[in-house]
Amino acid sequence: MAETNDAATPENVAKTATTNADFDRHDTMVLGVYGDENAPEALLRTPDGKVARVRKGERLGRHTIVAIDETRVALLTRGGRARWIEMPGG
Repeated sequence: MAETNDAATPENVAKTATTNADFDRHDTMVLGVYGDENAPEALLRTPDGKVARVRKGERLGRHTIVAIDETRVALLTRGGRARWIEMPGG
């Protein structure tokens, strides 16, 4: 059986870990970047509200992930152009 922790998050921790930012809910958004700097991964929120874990070279819908750095992800779009998307407030 899984254990649960009913302790509340301390206010100072919640403030540090939370960022308020405006974003377009109809566009892809970077939620976070993590992993090894030689092979970073990213969590993206898609326009339909789903969360996807991606790596360089993978496809996300009609786009290909071509780069991931500390706060943003580059998607190869139609016409062969790269478009950077960044974490809100990043």
